[in-house]
Amino acid sequence: MHHKDLNLEALVRRQARLLELQDSLRAQGVQNARFITISREFGCAGIRLGLGLQEAFNEGRPESAQWAVYDRKVFEAMEGDPELTRRLFEDAMHERPQIEAYLYTTFGVRPEDLFLFRRWSMAIRRLAEAGNCILVGRGAHLVTRDLPGALHLRVVAPFDWRVRQVQESHHLDPTLAHALTRRRDKERRQYLEHYFDRTDLDLSDSDLVLNNARVSLEEMITLLLSLCRSRGLLAD
Repeated sequence: MHHKDLNLEALVRRQARLLELQDSLRAQGVQNARFITISREFGCAGIRLGLGLQEAFNEGRPESAQWAVYDRKVFEAMEGDPELTRRLFEDAMHERPQIEAYLYTTFGVRPEDLFLFRRWSMAIRRLAEAGNCILVGRGAHLVTRDLPGALHLRVVAPFDWRVRQVQESHHLDPTLAHALTRRRDKERRQYLEHYFDRTDLDLSDSDLVLNNARVSLEEMITLLLSLCRSRGLLAD
């Protein structure tokens, strides 16, 4: 499943409702702080894995315990909703000095010069602390690495396999698919190096690394459903 298959407006409304429910539970002293991060190489399952896990996790669960998935495009859509923006950033703004201190001391980043990075990082941590969320990309595994209750996943695959996936999903000829994969790999590497002083080779930040060329999307979902149950991430 891709974003083109989704109604982002409906998804944003659903995320807002879930966040409101989670806020209500937090106010009652109920702490969910269980979350998953997914980082991936370009061409591997990211949002599709997140959406598959969300569907599997939410089967038979009450609305107040539903899981939600977030990635860049969902965040961008959410920022167009004033009420949701307030919910995402209101609590985080109260904690802004602590969050900025964490970003600077951990990653050497001066957030006053990096507005967008700070804004995304605050939103990611806000959602992780609310719990029951799947965070895809944007260095979420690094932004939240000091928070308990997480499962950090990394999805990789050989370059040639990823090129074939990109060629098929983007309807490109082999040369363009190869060039696009090279460019996206470089952009992601530069993003991690610039903001986090990390590279794609730093797998020690992940709890589990999956080879998408050898493990299908369906197999990953089945495996992770079992792992999350054994770790207590899906406890009511």
